[in-house]
Amino acid sequence: MTNEEFGLLVGCSESMASRLRSGSRRPGVDLRERIMKAFKFDQDLDTMKAFNEAASDAELFGAYLREHVFLDVVPA
Repeated sequence: MTNEEFGLLVGCSESMASRLRSGSRRPGVDLRERIMKAFKFDQDLDTMKAFNEAASDAELFGAYLREHVFLDVVPA
């Protein structure tokens, strides 16, 4: 998923998507809720808990998004 696609889906700018993805910015409460709903992270208690724990730290949240949303592949 590109930053542009993410932004369109959750209602944020492409630059905000980039900052979230890189781990340089945490989402506000409203944006966090939109992300949770858009990617159905609110349908499973364990997933919702992990998402909310990651959202407390910008770097953790960026890593969470890269793994579960952007599906960035890290070379071995």
